[in-house]
Amino acid sequence: MRTNPGLWKRLCAHRFDAAKGTAPYSVKLAQTEGWSAQDAARVIEEYRRFLYLARARGLDPVPPQPIDTAWKIHLTYSRNYWDALVPDVLGRPLHRHALAQSDTARRKAAFGALTSAYEEDFGAPPPPDIWVDPARKTWGHWVAILMFGGVAGGFAAFGLMFLVAALVGIETGDGTVDTSVERAGAALFMLCWAAAFFSPLWAWLLTRGHPRLKSSKRARPTTEIGISFGDGD
Repeated sequence: MRTNPGLWKRLCAHRFDAAKGTAPYSVKLAQTEGWSAQDAARVIEEYRRFLYLARARGLDPVPPQPIDTAWKIHLTYSRNYWDALVPDVLGRPLHRHALAQSDTARRKAAFGALTSAYEEDFGAPPPPDIWVDPARKTWGHWVAILMFGGVAGGFAAFGLMFLVAALVGIETGDGTVDTSVERAGAALFMLCWAAAFFSPLWAWLLTRGHPRLKSSKRARPTTEIGISFGDGD
């Protein structure tokens, strides 16, 4: 059940693509992000729901990256946004505020409140490929963890090999690998360095189950933002 059915009705009636113009909003969004027309339409629909929840619930939301992109591009269509959406649909100006990247607790709490409100108002969880949790680890995190872990593990393997050899009285360092300790150390060293070298592959395997929008362009870093309503500028 909608918290504010009147607002939702106005949002559903609002046309994001202006009747006039050579570059419709939906086309520009799809071209900018390398999305298909179908995916761009899905993002715009979720952007509509985001606007509804922000206005109806008065939360402190952090829009996920695809919706953030839709919002930023929509702001460039000033007549549609400021002259139509804000006064006729939302009723009050919608402002953006930067959130510090270190403010993890606030971003998590805001996203959780927003998605909970989404389920209450729309009766289902939001699509995870558009409503991407800002706390979710990304492909880059896994690359860094595996790469540095592998390099550190390789050096640790050599150190452990020499330590064990010294404790049991085995001489090492003559250029040959002919003892069980040396063979174990060399094997561990190669395993660790393989983990580091192939870390992009391991990261891809670990994160391939994450739902995400397909794009023909390289993903850009996200900027987490918050919003508020005011009485005007």
